[in-house]
Amino acid sequence: MNRKLKWIFVPVFIVFLLCMFTYTCFAEDSSESGVTEQAQAVFSELLSSLEEETKEALSEIGIDDADYTQLLSLSPKRVVDAILELITGKMSEKLKAVGFVCALLVLSAVLEGFAQPGSTMHSVFSVFTTLLIVVSLLLPVSESLVQAFSAMELSSNYLLAYIPAFAGVISMSGKPLSSAAYSSVMIGLSNLLAQCNVKVFLPVVQVFFSLNIASSVQPKYAFNSLVAFFKKAVTVLLGFSATIFTGLLAIKGSLASAGDSVAVRGVKMLVGSAVPVVGSALSDAYTSVLGSITLIQNAVGIFGIVVFALMHVPVILDLLLWYLALSFTASVSEALGQKQAATLLNGIASTVSLVNTLVIFTAFILIISTGIMLNFKN
Repeated sequence: MNRKLKWIFVPVFIVFLLCMFTYTCFAEDSSESGVTEQAQAVFSELLSSLEEETKEALSEIGIDDADYTQLLSLSPKRVVDAILELITGKMSEKLKAVGFVCALLVLSAVLEGFAQPGSTMHSVFSVFTTLLIVVSLLLPVSESLVQAFSAMELSSNYLLAYIPAFAGVISMSGKPLSSAAYSSVMIGLSNLLAQCNVKVFLPVVQVFFSLNIASSVQPKYAFNSLVAFFKKAVTVLLGFSATIFTGLLAIKGSLASAGDSVAVRGVKMLVGSAVPVVGSALSDAYTSVLGSITLIQNAVGIFGIVVFALMHVPVILDLLLWYLALSFTASVSEALGQKQAATLLNGIASTVSLVNTLVIFTAFILIISTGIMLNFKN
């Protein structure tokens, strides 16, 4: 009997010793404060990869810190005020160019009035006016075109930092297949944009610009029809490419989202049925964690959309103002009978419109791709 008591006493004594060395545990608070810290870590990494100009633009609309709550309190008034301030700042340069070109056209029309139509002096005045317009507009318009290509290059470089961050958050929110689909498509897009900016877009614009100037300076070389066809072909090709890309991303994302939903439901069912007593609580906790990370995913996605818009909208507005200014001066030139000058101004406006189409295409692809991924839910 004593031996049996000894075998019972030994385990009880061991359990008693273990209880003496226990300590109290508390569950970690993973509510809003935990989500905020994780979001700030992702935002800090994304902010550090931005240029100073983009950071200043973010600060102007009220996003000057790595805090996702500022996205929720984004004021439409501040956005509109920033756009109006941007337009006002860029308007003065265009008005000066319009005033100078219009004065030059009026002076040329007056001088040509003293020369006989079709004479050598009349042709000299026309060519001289055209060359003066080229000299006066070449530098400012070229600077705007260079800024446009810089913005497209900057956005493609920013994708190298944005894609891993956004794809990682998508994967953490319970959608690894969607993350893989987004990464594969967007990495290919970033490489394609980087190559096209240097090897395709820039040479195309240079040839386009040169043909327009040549057809205006020497009227016997009528490249107007060729240039118009060229612009039409590029526009149609860009529209077709945008349709193919968004369709591919939507199809891959839809299939991946369906697979992720099945996986999440399977994990919840497995945890709820396999773990006794607390299985349902663990399943609810898993859902809560996924919901918190989904909040971070949406915040990072919206932040990316805002950044891509800030990179491209100033350039788009600048080129739009140039297009309106050049189109107005072309109308004035036609009204004054300056056909060569009108051809030149319409050609430069067409070049500006083509570059603006390229910038809008780039912004559309980047913003829509992020919006498509945010639209998929588990």
